[in-house]
Amino acid sequence: MYRIKRKWMLPAGLLLLGAAALAGLSWQAVRQARALEVETPDLARLEDGVYRGEWNIPPVTAGVEVTMEDGRIAAVQLVRHDHGLGGGAESLPRAGVEVTMEDGRIAAVQLVRHDHGLGGGAESLPRAVVESQSLELDAVSGATVSSKCILKAVETALRQGG
Repeated sequence: MYRIKRKWMLPAGLLLLGAAALAGLSWQAVRQARALEVETPDLARLEDGVYRGEWNIPPVTAGVEVTMEDGRIAAVQLVRHDHGLGGGAESLPRAGVEVTMEDGRIAAVQLVRHDHGLGGGAESLPRAVVESQSLELDAVSGATVSSKCILKAVETALRQGG
């Protein structure tokens, strides 16, 4: 029979407790995301322009810029997507941006790469919103919380324009 040495009991117990707490928080976030309703505002009432929105369901935060033109969603750019989860060093978030400078000032920042593992599938939603002109889209399987945060961030942005 294998015996656990006493010096390993406390660290092992803390590790199990931490894993249980993380699982509980994750499940709570998924439940909160599933219950969250997302609605498409009346696009015809929105003025042309760029609107910014953000939404948070810990540990996930999403930020977007939505461009409206002629009563249609012309573009949705995901400018922030933090999910606070991951494994070892190989799964740490990595992002690449392009910065446009004009007259010594930052004129634009565009996210050109964002690798992070969990929740990454939801990053296809901005394109789907533009194509469908709707926020009533299904969450991406395996990325429920990120999906709802991105869609709710778009709704928040659009509500600023109307």
